[in-house]
Amino acid sequence: SNIKLIVNLLGYNLFKDIHEEFIQQREKKIWTIQTVNGKFAKGRQTREGFYVLKNSVFTSDLEQTFPEYLDDYRDYLFNTGKIEFKISDDAFVVKKDILFEHALVAAIIVLGRWASGSEWKDASGRSLQE
Repeated sequence: SNIKLIVNLLGYNLFKDIHEEFIQQREKKIWTIQTVNGKFAKGRQTREGFYVLKNSVFTSDLEQTFPEYLDDYRDYLFNTGKIEFKISDDAFVVKKDILFEHALVAAIIVLGRWASGSEWKDASGRSLQE
């Protein structure tokens, strides 16, 4: 921490710039999660939370492991038109990007069952938690 103080006193923002670059790179990365019948939802981790992106596919059926406390929120997404049209008996499409507090909540809502944030994967197969 002394090094950081001295570097900042000299007028360099070395550590801030490195951190900011890391954040910007992370926010560009697209994460996917398999939903139903080989379809996917896509998301992006940002400072605000986790966005599920437009044209992502949500499963329409809820499994027994879906937490009851999220029922009202999922209904809200449907009732406000954020999850729009049914593409099949078991899937819906997201009309516009939806912001969630955390990737965990996004995964649960998208999959219609209990899930973890680590189910989101990048193009190389690494999980969001890695």
